[in-house]
Amino acid sequence: MTNTTKTLRSAAISLLPAVALALPIALTPAAAKACGGTFCDGGPNPMPVEQTGEDILFIRDGNEMEVHVRIQYTGAAERFAWMVPVAAVPQVSLGSEEMFRVMSATTIPLWDTNRTFLDPDDRPSNNGSGNLSFVPADDPDEPEEPSVVYEEVVGQFEVVVLQGGAASEVIEFFIANDYAFEDNAEPLIQEYIDEGFLITGVKLTAGADVEAIQPLVFRFVASEPCVPIRLTAVAAKDDMGIRAYFLGDERWGPANYKHVVLNPMAFDWSNLDFTTYIELVSTAVDEAGGQAFVTEYAGPSERIETSTFTQPDWTSEGMESMEEHQLLETLDDFGMLPPSPDVPSPQLVAVMREFLPPPENWLLSEIQFWYAYLYNPDLLVGGGIDSGFEALGELTWDLAGFAAAFEERVIMPGAHAGELLERWPMLTRLHTTMSAHEMTLDPTFHPAPELPEVFEQRVTEALVLPGLAWTTYTVPLTISPSQGAGESSAQLCVEDDGNWPFDSPTIADMPRALRIEAVPASGPTQLLVDNEAEILEAVQWHNLETPCSTGEPMGGDESGSGSGGSGESGAGAADSGAASCACNSGRGGGGPLGLGLLGLLGLLGFTRRRS
Repeated sequence: MTNTTKTLRSAAISLLPAVALALPIALTPAAAKACGGTFCDGGPNPMPVEQTGEDILFIRDGNEMEVHVRIQYTGAAERFAWMVPVAAVPQVSLGSEEMFRVMSATTIPLWDTNRTFLDPDDRPSNNGSGNLSFVPADDPDEPEEPSVVYEEVVGQFEVVVLQGGAASEVIEFFIANDYAFEDNAEPLIQEYIDEGFLITGVKLTAGADVEAIQPLVFRFVASEPCVPIRLTAVAAKDDMGIRAYFLGDERWGPANYKHVVLNPMAFDWSNLDFTTYIELVSTAVDEAGGQAFVTEYAGPSERIETSTFTQPDWTSEGMESMEEHQLLETLDDFGMLPPSPDVPSPQLVAVMREFLPPPENWLLSEIQFWYAYLYNPDLLVGGGIDSGFEALGELTWDLAGFAAAFEERVIMPGAHAGELLERWPMLTRLHTTMSAHEMTLDPTFHPAPELPEVFEQRVTEALVLPGLAWTTYTVPLTISPSQGAGESSAQLCVEDDGNWPFDSPTIADMPRALRIEAVPASGPTQLLVDNEAEILEAVQWHNLETPCSTGEPMGGDESGSGSGGSGESGAGAADSGAASCACNSGRGGGGPLGLGLLGLLGLLGFTRRRS
């Protein structure tokens, strides 16, 4: 027998339009709430990105909450505007884009097919392998005019906070200061003003490029993360992706949303097609009422490699007094000179473009100039005989400005991200997709220590029968740190025409959620819906119509529990209560942290299956 392996990582390509995202953050001594949005004019302008949707990282440290928000935006820099309702002025700083990139790449689902050929002659010449990545309060009746209570430049962002006034007056202020708005956002902004929020505006500083956008970090007193998504519905498209990450001493789960365990029999193991994974998540969430999360990772944070965003010897010290060539040599010694294979930092590129521009008459890219100047400075700037660059002009580099920005935008955010990952041992990744009509309840989250770890890797064994006509897939029904002993699995017979049998009525109609669960604040997971028996029956009926012979019953391997309450996931389906982040955590201290997304975070090119 011979073996080959095919690999699939979730979310290979996603589309993000010019109307970007939105996100809220706020707090009070009793409750930490948040909502917000980014606005810009112009129609959709899809751009390939690593993943769909938006990434948010929560860290609860005692009575304080820290939130990192990855901002993904396309459009003109002058039209970037981010409205953030807050209950108090937060502490704002810059975050690390590279941390999010590495964290996302490490935890996205890695679903593999291990093929075994009964006839070695059937083994493809290319080893049959493939690789695809999934890839607050004024009197609303007598509002005062809004007043500016906070102004600060944070890196390449201008931050201003308004207090008081009506939504129309707040919008007038921001429009007068070159912010863009969605016309239908006014009533929702008024709703948050009526609830006592201040309104924070964030935009790029004059002259800053869109490439300069990087994550923002908000810190304040709060006890429980919350995503106020009511405002998000203003500009949300169908099946908008949201991923929430959590660092702590234990894993986290949704408090007032359900938690879904996916049915892996509804994934295309024959082609490892990432679109079927996204559809699987979306439809399983729909089966849970449209308000649910899937756990894609819950395990050690030490698996996140930090070397690409922080190193002990990285420093800006002395850069302001270096010669130009010496500065490039220093960055190259750090392994940071773009496009370094070690550290492809978009923040560094943005800082270099701003403070280390090529000469005026340079016609190629900035990166080409930096490398050329690093290795041949005399020829380029000194006007060597054969260089042809005599008319380039003088360098206008601001080394002091570069040193300060390099420290603020690259060194400090990366070092802080590394400290967080070193301090907190457990990382959780939750994923959902939502449409506007489902955004009626703000999801909150709490620790879920009763739930086991969930690793991103999942392997299905495929036995290719002689002649390449049929393949039997043995699919594990659960995800856990150690697949195999004690776990249930199911075998599916598939004709090798390159397609998973979604055209089979029994496969097409079976549930996409294996289990739907609730995770209370304490105690074991509560099983709400168990579809395993129905799924195994559907698989068995399909197999009866095929010629496969496996030597085992074709339905399922009942060696493990297969069902059961906790499995590898959990869900919060608590009493819905009010559709607001002003919810009672039940554990004392500050109220829940609020964080909301407004605008299109991700556009998936498919329609959910609905019963």
